[in-house]
Amino acid sequence: EPFPFGIVERDWQSGVRVFYKPHHLAYLRFDLTYSDISNFQHFEGQATSDMQLRVAAGWEWEKLWR
Repeated sequence: EPFPFGIVERDWQSGVRVFYKPHHLAYLRFDLTYSDISNFQHFEGQATSDMQLRVAAGWEWEKLWR
């Protein structure tokens, strides 16, 4: 393995985010991400892929109580 790096893990990611605000004090967020990893865990030739969906909801408490 070449000094100083060894086998380098390469990660390619792509994603989409949707932000929805149905009310001026609240929101919803959806994130969809795809990852393609080569030399997974620094082993040459190993590959894997991953898909993630994240959902978040939030609100502004401070403005609710004023």
